[in-house]
Amino acid sequence: MSQENVERIRAGFEAHNRGDVDALVEVYDPDAVFETLLLGTHHGNQAIRLIYEENQKTLSGYDVVPVELIDAGDTVVAVAQAVGAGPVSDIAVDDHFAFVFTFKGDRVVREQAFRNREEALEAAGLSGVGSVRRCGDDERAAILEIVNAAAEAYRGVIPEDRWHEPYMPADELDEEIAAGVEFWGYEADGDLVGIMGIQQVRDVDLIRHAYVVPSRQGQGVGGEVLEHLVRLAQRPMLVGTWAAAEWAIRFYQHHGFELTSTEEKTRLLKTYWNIPERQVQTSVVLAYRVLPGRGAQVS
Repeated sequence: MSQENVERIRAGFEAHNRGDVDALVEVYDPDAVFETLLLGTHHGNQAIRLIYEENQKTLSGYDVVPVELIDAGDTVVAVAQAVGAGPVSDIAVDDHFAFVFTFKGDRVVREQAFRNREEALEAAGLSGVGSVRRCGDDERAAILEIVNAAAEAYRGVIPEDRWHEPYMPADELDEEIAAGVEFWGYEADGDLVGIMGIQQVRDVDLIRHAYVVPSRQGQGVGGEVLEHLVRLAQRPMLVGTWAAAEWAIRFYQHHGFELTSTEEKTRLLKTYWNIPERQVQTSVVLAYRVLPGRGAQVS
């Protein structure tokens, strides 16, 4: 249910940006409470229209885009940014602000606005929650450490002839970065605890090398990074993984990716990856949004 709440908030931002106040109202409980930064506290559906009208005055010409949505059970923390071109009163185009949305059932019963991410996380009881950011070029050693520690899960699971140690040597990482793989990471308490790459290849974005340190697995780290990359992507997304790594397949399916057929995965692997035939045989491909070269939804 909590991931569904994230999608409801995303839909609410989209409704706001296209001016569909009626759809925006549907996100909220009829008696919802709104605690705003500039307008005080208001209640009910009429407050939505009032806040929307005031936002149009302040943010005319801009969209309010969620750059981070954090699933916290019955609450969703949203970090947003005004983007676009138009007259703005007191908010610069590169300023971020944040909200905490509290759900009861499938409707928001309370919306709180905050000046920054840290205040919102504290209000939601999530102080110390990490953040997603690009990895620096000086973090290659940290990336390798995470990859090789997490890849131990493949030992004895993937075909023996596909396992090697270290799983990713330093020269392979250098080659991947030189080929255009851009690594993003999840930082918590000053430490990099998860990484994931994204690579533009022809008409798709590939998810590459997704790993989380073993002690932080199962805590939503990988999901946060993947959701961030999904929001950034403007093209169909593909991810390849070992057919025997059932946990990895379930992870991507949970986040909206769908398995392709054997025939389709072979075509995709040979089109967008540069891997040996043996790896083609022992891998699967999951797709998000649209299958490249097919022009149809995956589902």
